[in-house]
Amino acid sequence: MQLVTMNMKELDMVKISKDASKVPSWLNCTKTMIPDFVARDPKAQPVWEITGAEFTKHEVHTASGISVRFPRVTRIRSDKDWETATSLPELQNLYKLSKDTSDFTLASTSTVSSPVTSPRKRPATPQQSPRKKRANASSPTISGGDEDSTATTAAKGNIKRTTVVTRDTSNDAPPQKKARDLKNPLPDIFVGVKLFLPEEGVANRDVLERYFVAYGGDLLKGNNADEATHTVMGTNQDEPLAGTAVDVSWLWDSIKLQKLQLVKHYTKKL
Repeated sequence: MQLVTMNMKELDMVKISKDASKVPSWLNCTKTMIPDFVARDPKAQPVWEITGAEFTKHEVHTASGISVRFPRVTRIRSDKDWETATSLPELQNLYKLSKDTSDFTLASTSTVSSPVTSPRKRPATPQQSPRKKRANASSPTISGGDEDSTATTAAKGNIKRTTVVTRDTSNDAPPQKKARDLKNPLPDIFVGVKLFLPEEGVANRDVLERYFVAYGGDLLKGNNADEATHTVMGTNQDEPLAGTAVDVSWLWDSIKLQKLQLVKHYTKKL
């Protein structure tokens, strides 16, 4: 009660709000341990007795790293002052003694008493009536699934255990191919067009061939040139051509515009 009724005025404290610039010269503390209040005159303050769970060490504390775990003020020592209070060497000695005499190790094999039970023991599994026992004995149940199943039958008063191995044959059949609706991401611009490209006189011939086939066209070789519906005019071409003679720009424009262009704008009748 004496500690509860003691107010800040009686203790004569100064509020510094954890401001490092306001820490007095007599107080040695790290930045993380700066308090909200400090005593105006530490020599005039009462001596408090502190009780805790144990002594611990950490570099953040300036009293040789020693601190009290779970500290609490138990009483005010009016018989002591700042000169007769526990000094740092005495605190270090107390710390050493506490570690030498304390044993916080736990036994690796400890016995735990079981709760008291009544003398009457209950069966581990619920008992069945004689009628249910006979029914279960005559018609054993087998659990399905991938695991082995076990059926138990009664024969001449003895328990006969039969192991029934079931096999999952669902994976034996070859996997069925799922029908897929494959859609051509490229438009069929040149479907029905049989094209003959001369070996020479056409710029970027290889690239043009790939585009033409990708867009659904049918590219003819030299021995099938007479079957062509369209023939691209080469720069040095003067031999007779099959089908409609078109300029190579007809192909490039159709590819660029994603639509087959009118042939009459690119043709030359032979």
